Amino acid sequence: MKYIKSIIYAILSLTVVSCDSYFDIDGLQPTVRLVLYSLPVAGQDTTIIQLSKSVPVSEEGQPQLGFPGGDVKFAINGEPKAVFWNEERKGCLPGQCYYTVASIQSGDKIGVSAELDGFPVVTSETVVPEPFKVEKVEMLYRSDELSNVQTRVTFTDPSESDDYYAVRMVRHAVRYNSSGPTTNIAIAAEKPVELNFDDEPIFNNKVGLDATLDFDYDYEYNLYIWTDEQIMGSSYTLKFSSPYQSPTEYSYTDSNGVLHTFKFYYQYKLYLYHLSPEFYHYLKSLNDSENNHFGKFGLAPLRCSYTNVKNGFGIVGGSRIVETGWALSPDSDHPVMNMPIDSAHD
Repeated sequence: MKYIKSIIYAILSLTVVSCDSYFDIDGLQPTVRLVLYSLPVAGQDTTIIQLSKSVPVSEEGQPQLGFPGGDVKFAINGEPKAVFWNEERKGCLPGQCYYTVASIQSGDKIGVSAELDGFPVVTSETVVPEPFKVEKVEMLYRSDELSNVQTRVTFTDPSESDDYYAVRMVRHAVRYNSSGPTTNIAIAAEKPVELNFDDEPIFNNKVGLDATLDFDYDYEYNLYIWTDEQIMGSSYTLKFSSPYQSPTEYSYTDSNGVLHTFKFYYQYKLYLYHLSPEFYHYLKSLNDSENNHFGKFGLAPLRCSYTNVKNGFGIVGGSRIVETGWALSPDSDHPVMNMPIDSAHD
């Protein structure tokens, strides 16, 4: 597929290489607006609110993040909560942001507004989704495909609502020796895993030109999103594969001539998201923009990012996260590994 895409890109480049037009955008007078981001999560007691300004198309550079002195409000079910300014990074709090400390629960209606001198008030709201009913998560060793491991997530979709989901997988290395496993090593940092959904019907519903050309569809931040359109109100097992990472062995001889041998295994963890409609549509717009192959050559309209912020840009979207525990990658000796459902933020 990537070979086909490269051919199409080459052909398109030939069609535009001789075009040379001048369009003066300096005369445009775009309105600079506030950009508001806030993503409340069920079960968390700290919510970050980021405020910046949009950058006109006639200017270059990244938007400045953080504007102290703004009148930022945050409410849960209509009840105002105190909002604070954080100047420098502290723990999980980034620098130059606003934040509030308040328990977020599923079903809560969140309202956020911000006002800064010279700008109209921006407002937005979202409802935090109900629990993601995950019943079982398991990883299967595929003897017919030694380079892949299949993961299966069984969950129940609510019947009374339109629902939006996402999944993300990370891995790290664990060192085993005679004293047992430890992750206190340099290569133990979490890394995102690229997932393959070729065997999953929910992710293979291309139509029109996308189906004809079979373009690859990439997902930003290794966060794979889908809707319940095809499974409305039923129990379903989502299937995807990931590369198999074989255990590796490492040994060295210390200054006393003693041989030390270690073996590194890989562990995996899943984050399963139940998204608010606003959060899903924002992520979908980012993915669609990134995958708009013809638009990059001026052969299709460019799409703007979704926003639910009135008088401005950005997103206020809620989510509910189910997190599994760490599980070793399955192998021929242990072909099925159950991933414990470790925690659900709520």
